[in-house]
Amino acid sequence: MSVSSVCRLCLQKQKSNPYGRLDDAYDSSDTLFNEPLSTPSNSQYQKTSKWLESNDDDDLDDSITSHVENLFPLSEPKTEENRSHNYQESVSLELESKASWASSSQVEEIIDAGPPILPNYEDAEEQFLEEYEDYFEHLAVDNVRKEQYPKLELQRIVYLDYANFSLYSQYQVEQHMRVLLEEGPCLGSAALSNSSAIHLRNHVSEVQEQLLRLFNTSKNEYAIIFTTGFAAGFRLFGEAYPFQKNQTLLLCQDNHEAVKHVASSASKQGTRPIITAVRESDLCIESGELRKQLLKQTWQGGGRGVYIYPAQSCLSGVRHSLNWIAEAQQNGWHVLIDVSTYLPTGSLNLSIYQPEFVLGSLHHMLGYPSGMGYLLVKRQIFSIQRTRFTDSLKLVLNRSMSEGGDCHIVCEDDSISLLSFAALEFGLEHLEMVGLERVQKRVTCLLAWLVQVLRHLRHKVDESKPLVQVYGSLSTKNRGNIVTFNLVDSTGQVFPPTIVQRMAEKSNIIVSAGYFGNPGLAYMLGKPLEKVLDLTIFNQPPNFSAVRLSLGLISTFQDVYRFAQFLSLFRDEEYLSGEAMDFIEESK
Repeated sequence: MSVSSVCRLCLQKQKSNPYGRLDDAYDSSDTLFNEPLSTPSNSQYQKTSKWLESNDDDDLDDSITSHVENLFPLSEPKTEENRSHNYQESVSLELESKASWASSSQVEEIIDAGPPILPNYEDAEEQFLEEYEDYFEHLAVDNVRKEQYPKLELQRIVYLDYANFSLYSQYQVEQHMRVLLEEGPCLGSAALSNSSAIHLRNHVSEVQEQLLRLFNTSKNEYAIIFTTGFAAGFRLFGEAYPFQKNQTLLLCQDNHEAVKHVASSASKQGTRPIITAVRESDLCIESGELRKQLLKQTWQGGGRGVYIYPAQSCLSGVRHSLNWIAEAQQNGWHVLIDVSTYLPTGSLNLSIYQPEFVLGSLHHMLGYPSGMGYLLVKRQIFSIQRTRFTDSLKLVLNRSMSEGGDCHIVCEDDSISLLSFAALEFGLEHLEMVGLERVQKRVTCLLAWLVQVLRHLRHKVDESKPLVQVYGSLSTKNRGNIVTFNLVDSTGQVFPPTIVQRMAEKSNIIVSAGYFGNPGLAYMLGKPLEKVLDLTIFNQPPNFSAVRLSLGLISTFQDVYRFAQFLSLFRDEEYLSGEAMDFIEESK
């Protein structure tokens, strides 16, 4: 039976029984179809029907295969034993399975309970899938969500806080627990200082290879230093980098506050820190000012210093161009790029862009275990050396690539267990099997839809007045997985972000509120009476707070729809003066 025939049989069955199972559509003698299939939603069925009708029978078999594999898979039955011993096969089956959408009357009743500013869920879903082909092509990720993150479905949780804490999969935790149990109660053998724990050090090597593979590079090109966290990575870099007198440390106003550790170390060595601005209009790097600084700052002896900037803002979600890496290097600078909130919804190909340093957070990528970061070091430029008496690391220029080793772990008092790397290994394995490209395409589609909705939310009493103030560029080209905003009433006053966060939580929606460790940008958005652009902006409490939502590995259209629906409630002045104000009073 050809793939096209199977698909047409399924569609015919769906026409006669649109809410029934599809199993009966298959010929009972066809043993290829062993696994029961869940029901497509009406919009998914309609989209597939239109696509089929637009293709001739002669050309259909080849062109339909990739679509049908997602919607109506030919898969073998899964067993618990296979799952435990062959996760790659298991996740592949999940991804090939059709993702079932919220079509039960109970779920639809909950989703469609809000104001009529949005189309009902089913219509909105259909319009979304029609407009965003990339999301439609990767509906199968929803199956991974259902199997590996069951709590989200069971408790109807809308999780939109991936930039703060990513979600760990059921597989990652189960496999890590298996390793812990195999090691038995004597977990002291997992300490870094235990030279006999060779078998556990294999987990470190595996994580090193997985992480470098994610960046499309190898240990021949980049060495890696594992740290106890994101801030610890900045502190390590500040202590290890060979700053010199009359040198310049160029920082972006949009850097995380942890960069102040680097600035402090640089200043002690006689290096002068300088802040480069971002534009107030879209919060992107002020390109003219940056180029001026890259060309202007120089020092006697050849090099010009190091430039540190984030690939993605942890506050606004604006993505800064990776092309600044090569432009800075061409002008004699070393570059450290912060990818802590950029991954896994963004990608950095180190075979194309080759900064001297890449600093990131495994905690933000995987969620478990907490407090793990890393620093990649380009071996052609720097070698990593341990000092003889303090055992601290130093970055040394112009040494052979064979010197210094390709993997280091830096922590105090053995605070990182080798068993933590087992958890990282399984987490990265899960991420790799889901597929970064799938995740990135889905998130781009979801953000594009959501930003458009936020732009068009208006107050009922005056449709000319916007309800939502979004910070940063509204272009999806310049935005990652983060949207930061405030709700504004009809008089222009900002509704307290922490109250919005707590009201969202009451509706089972998880977002963040605050300034998100970005005092430089928060200082600008707080509209100070006197504008200052120096290191003091990283040390003073900002007069700014906002709501931040961030999408991730398993975000769905239902998530963003429910959040947009929640925000729609604030259009009504009666809601603001009633339930919202009552909530404020209860919170005092």
